[in-house]
Amino acid sequence: MAAPTDRRILGKNRLVFADNSALKTYYEGKYREGGYGNSGCVIRGVRISDRYHVERQKAALRLLALRQDDVVLDAGCGNGALAALIAPLCRKVHGIDIAGNALSPQNAGLPNLQFQQMNVEQLEFRDATFDKVVCVETLEHVLNPIQALQQIARVLKPNGRFVLSYPTINETTMKHWHLSRRIPISEHLNEWNLPELKANLERDRLFTVIRTEGICFDFGPLAALKLWHRFFAEKITDLALAIRRFPGNSQFVALELRRS
Repeated sequence: MAAPTDRRILGKNRLVFADNSALKTYYEGKYREGGYGNSGCVIRGVRISDRYHVERQKAALRLLALRQDDVVLDAGCGNGALAALIAPLCRKVHGIDIAGNALSPQNAGLPNLQFQQMNVEQLEFRDATFDKVVCVETLEHVLNPIQALQQIARVLKPNGRFVLSYPTINETTMKHWHLSRRIPISEHLNEWNLPELKANLERDRLFTVIRTEGICFDFGPLAALKLWHRFFAEKITDLALAIRRFPGNSQFVALELRRS
């Protein structure tokens, strides 16, 4: 069972799970209740989380630079929305998720999308299976992120590409002004700032970082204006999502990596 703990993520208590079986039970319960369609951060009627999600998907597609003969793994595919965007652009996409009921029925019928219930920490694929792996909004939710990265590296072909998005922590401002004030308890099980993220990606020569982009610029205390009026909620969010050049001061980053 999940329960609060004293460790803080996004400035709030995080959930804690005894093992991956408990994690699977939790997320399958979420999808039985409708998934994440009606949840997330909403400020003055503006669905902030939805806008972040769309931009993360756009960044992932851009960095993947898909080719028609690519075989792709979407590690932690959720309802399959991103996998459905990938499918027409490649030979085949495998979507995996710890929740066996995650895939939306509208995405289940795509001919070159294959969904399997699977833990990203224990990928049931042979070595060097995939040309590319994408992992969006997943690594922060796993119990053993280093093990997940090792598994992703194992199933990638030599020089294969790995595209990751991750909610990095700007320690000077984000912990005070980001979503932490609007999330009662965090589902994130780990949090790394950008230097920590890169160090973990490149440890044991798993990956080489090729490109890093910011997804949502951190305006710090200025972001509190979003609470005043819908106009500010929309405009500040849109501007934050348009500034890509400062990943070290971003609330989310996207990275393109090469299998070393």
